[in-house]
Amino acid sequence: MKKLLILLFFIFPLHAEILSSEDLMYSPEQSQVKVSPSGRWISFLEAQEDKTKTLNIIDMDSMKMYYIVKLDEDNDFYNYQWLTDDDIFISVKSRVSGDFEVVVNVIEGEKNPKIEQHRVKAKGYIVDRLLNDPEHILFAKPNKKNTLLYQVPLTALYSDDYSTYTPIEKGLKGAFSYFFDEHKQQLFTAKFDEDEKSLQFFYKVIGNNKWIPIFTLTDADYQFFPIGFTDQDHLAVITNKNTDKSQVSLFNINTQEITDTLYQHPKYDIQSAELDDNGNLIAASYIKHGKYTTDYFIDAYEQLHSKVAEALGDEQFFWVDSSIDGKTQILFSHSATVPGKYYLYQSETNHIELLFSVAKNKDATYAKTTFFNFKAYDGTNLEGYLTKPINNDKQVLLVMPHGGPIGIRESDEFSPEVQYLASRGFSILRVNFRGSAGFGKEFLESGVGQFGNLIEQDISAAVAHIRSQHSFKHTCSIGASYGGYSAVMLAIKHPDIYECVIASFGIYDLPLLYNASNNALTKDYQELIERTVGEYSQDLKDISPVYQATYIKAPVLIIAGKQDEISGFEQSNRFYYVLKRLGHDVEKAFFERSGHGHQIWYYDQVEAALANDFIERKLNLNSTLASYTESEKKAVQRDAILLADTFDSETIETDRKTESFDYYQLAANLDHDRAMFNVGSYYHRGDNKPIDIKKAIEYYSRAAELGYEQAQERLGYIYTVSQLVKPDYHKAKELLQTAFDKEHSADNAFNLASIFCIADNEIRDVDKCLSMLNSYANKVDNESRQHVREQISIIMQEGNYSENELKGLQSVLAKLYGLNYPDATLELERKGLFRLVLSDKFNGTPKIEQLSKQLDFIYKLDDEQRFGIEFYMNRDGIDSRKDRLVVFTKWHFTPDDKALTDFVYYQTLWGDPITKWYIYRTLDETSTPGTWTLDVMGANQQLLYQNTFKVTAIN
Repeated sequence: MKKLLILLFFIFPLHAEILSSEDLMYSPEQSQVKVSPSGRWISFLEAQEDKTKTLNIIDMDSMKMYYIVKLDEDNDFYNYQWLTDDDIFISVKSRVSGDFEVVVNVIEGEKNPKIEQHRVKAKGYIVDRLLNDPEHILFAKPNKKNTLLYQVPLTALYSDDYSTYTPIEKGLKGAFSYFFDEHKQQLFTAKFDEDEKSLQFFYKVIGNNKWIPIFTLTDADYQFFPIGFTDQDHLAVITNKNTDKSQVSLFNINTQEITDTLYQHPKYDIQSAELDDNGNLIAASYIKHGKYTTDYFIDAYEQLHSKVAEALGDEQFFWVDSSIDGKTQILFSHSATVPGKYYLYQSETNHIELLFSVAKNKDATYAKTTFFNFKAYDGTNLEGYLTKPINNDKQVLLVMPHGGPIGIRESDEFSPEVQYLASRGFSILRVNFRGSAGFGKEFLESGVGQFGNLIEQDISAAVAHIRSQHSFKHTCSIGASYGGYSAVMLAIKHPDIYECVIASFGIYDLPLLYNASNNALTKDYQELIERTVGEYSQDLKDISPVYQATYIKAPVLIIAGKQDEISGFEQSNRFYYVLKRLGHDVEKAFFERSGHGHQIWYYDQVEAALANDFIERKLNLNSTLASYTESEKKAVQRDAILLADTFDSETIETDRKTESFDYYQLAANLDHDRAMFNVGSYYHRGDNKPIDIKKAIEYYSRAAELGYEQAQERLGYIYTVSQLVKPDYHKAKELLQTAFDKEHSADNAFNLASIFCIADNEIRDVDKCLSMLNSYANKVDNESRQHVREQISIIMQEGNYSENELKGLQSVLAKLYGLNYPDATLELERKGLFRLVLSDKFNGTPKIEQLSKQLDFIYKLDDEQRFGIEFYMNRDGIDSRKDRLVVFTKWHFTPDDKALTDFVYYQTLWGDPITKWYIYRTLDETSTPGTWTLDVMGANQQLLYQNTFKVTAIN
């Protein structure tokens, strides 16, 4: 083989930095990298900045990229495959219209390829793309009785009418999911026997009448995974049926017996294996010292692997896709310090080239993980992993048990969570305790029923081993699922060692597993629990944190998902309740939309920030560096804003609602634009802070200087009609013009238009105002509608217009709200204090009950109470629901305390003369005593109603 040519570019950072959770916990921009059958094109999926997704292809001749398909943010690619060199089959997940499939034709053009899309209408699925017959596909079409298989042209996918085609095979009755081996012309399928609780596999050669049984899987305590046929009568399988370790064995289909061992490893379970087209064993893989390791048995494959391995260094890799002739291949590499890279390998020239790195931060340096062996207290050899920080070592050991606990394992893979914690100065210890996968059946089964016992003893032995070799000032435990349970049990058993505990999605009341729901009554559920926890007994209370909570000394953070159907949210809720009743130092973060883990990366980032913050607070660590690089500043900003938003969130239940301001302030001190805006908002509305308009404007201004659009908009409002400061239309115009120039949105257009309509003569330009309003009236959507209602009310109530200008505004109102008549009258129905009364009936209509007709009253802080008016709108000659009227409201609040500032609220209402109209005001906890003056103006700028309410709010 010729020497490999490596076209790689390496960047060597000067030092390791604090890493942002955004750069660690994310979905990669490029994914599903594939190559067309002839190697003509490389294809991949890509996430775009505007939240859309695209399917792209790269021309292998010019290496030029083209967009093939673009989906909006409501749709996502499920999968895709090349059917021919010109045709791509795509499955799309849709949140709106339902899932669908398309075929994209890539037609060679003089300059750029031409693209045609065809919606798939055929009901069924592609069994095989038939690479040896590119004109046809093998298609499975189920009917009520069975499944028929057709060898049809690709165009047959565009219709569901298969009456003109003759099926080449009839499926096996009761079977599902057919697969095809084109090399041997064999079909495979399986069917489930409900009575026997078994899964039976069959095959047949195309053209033969009989389906031949291959093997049957039952709910047995051994592994049996087929690899492929070695000859007509034998199957290579990975199994541990007659052995402790999983190995590659030969299975005789006729006798249904395992006859020979093809390959075994003395210490580790075989994870995967591969045969060539002649049935010869190419390779077998296993996890050694946490790394995926492959042994090859054919020289050509071993030489290829060695050459690539030499080029990639410590990175592990596997082959992703290949052209039919094997000359063009895609491989993916990764390691504990490499999130992942896609490479193009061309065998004829022995050329390997980097296509994409999935790392979001290309300059990041990641902490290395060290593998180590140690002995358990009974002398059993065990394996563990220690990841130590590169810089800023805080001398804190975080003991992180894995989940499961049975059948899961730790490995030397890239872990976003581990890298996040290591970059913040923590050392992370992970252990393959008894019950972990990959070390044989006996090792696996030795962990069953060892909750709180042998498993935690193994972890403690690893902790003792590491602490004997490294110096730590503090030790904490952290884990999820079983790891959450274990983190707590370690602190219960060793209260002198563990100084803090973070437990996520855990189980804390073991007896509750057996009676938590109707599932517990089923035999299958009982057996599932017993295979992990063991049989039910009262002794389970001795190893349940809920019943052993008095032994915990360390502060505890409990993280849970309220939709958790694996552990069950009640487990976490109950444990939190018990600790709280005991007066223990416990905090919670209960995620409304999460289950047994999170569905979106954002919540993983939140959880990481919560963990780091909890550890630093409880151990009294100094988290502030003398100085930050820009990327470190971004990372600390991210944590602070995540925590602030979390404590201010309605979808994450915490104990720390009042602390959101402190974290917004921290992020603002680090020049985070939205945090500055939020700090300004706290001072603006007096939320847990005295109202301070000067400080509010100071923070809004800093955020606006950084380009934060909402701050520019807020300042523009303050400098025009807020009553907080003397109007400054020059500042307002400058700010709102900047926002509009940045984004020509409806919100920004109506903001800027209002300045041209209501400003003083130097800036006032009603023609320009009307031009912008007319241009953007049809661009108002659900997101901007509420804001536009406020701006239109300001324009109508605060501006002075000629008759022609007023007609122009009424024309805009007709576009926005369907205004038929600009002049109308207001007929007052009721005024005063009201209360919302909910109906006793399910889905019944609530009623508004009047409590007082007085306009001077003491107001109780109650969401169901409000004050204002109820009225009808009318005009002589109209009484139809088709007739549209528009009015504008303005609430002007004057506080009794003269040290405080007035403020105003604007709103636009529209509707018909038949329906009752209403204007209410509900006060929140920050309300202060004062008077509220209500103005109601019509579309002709006539004052329809005015009154003043004297209000005092009390708890």
